Amino acid sequence: PYDGIMVTAVSPIVPSALVEQLSPHGGRLVIPLEKGQEQNLLCIDRFADDIREHKIENVRFVPMVPGTKL
Repeated sequence: PYDGIMVTAVSPIVPSALVEQLSPHGGRLVIPLEKGQEQNLLCIDRFADDIREHKIENVRFVPMVPGTKL
């Protein structure tokens, strides 16, 4: 598990796979999230099974693109 994950492209959703990779001892995910025409930078903290999120500020990031399978 990771103590911190920072996403640098806007996503329409918070990928559950990233939240699951956070350390249950205070892991933090920072991700730009797109809702309609707005983009907000979110901070998501994980403490055991307790997930808390709060908005940091409005932002503008490039969109996330699909990856390729290796």
